[in-house]
Amino acid sequence: MLRRRVTVVLLGAALTMAPGCASGGGGTNGADRNVKGYADDGYLGMSSANPNLRISPTGRTNASDINLMRQAIFSIPEVKNAEITMNGPHANVNLVLVKGLAREEVRRVENQAKDLLQLNVPRYAFRVTSGARRFGLFSSPMR
Repeated sequence: MLRRRVTVVLLGAALTMAPGCASGGGGTNGADRNVKGYADDGYLGMSSANPNLRISPTGRTNASDINLMRQAIFSIPEVKNAEITMNGPHANVNLVLVKGLAREEVRRVENQAKDLLQLNVPRYAFRVTSGARRFGLFSSPMR
């Protein structure tokens, strides 16, 4: 009786493990045999795993940040051109919009541009303006 139980348990264990052994490991039909090791970068692959570290050749630069900002801004159809100035963590963006937009539309486009910029490049504090507001003419209430 005991011998029969041991035989059933061993047979069950063998049937459970058989599919994993037959397919080349893990049930992937040998696809895991091409596993790559660490990149030979002297940091045990850290620059490959964390691409925004300064040790990585792909670390962010001002030029790449400005390109990303311009890409986000020009996805808005009402924007004709944009001037971007950066000072540390602050970015001032002046939009040149198509003519004939109502004041509400201008505000909507500015808000949409600011939202897109904050989504795509969150490390900057943005100030988005357009037209005459660039010079601060409308930044304080008139007396």
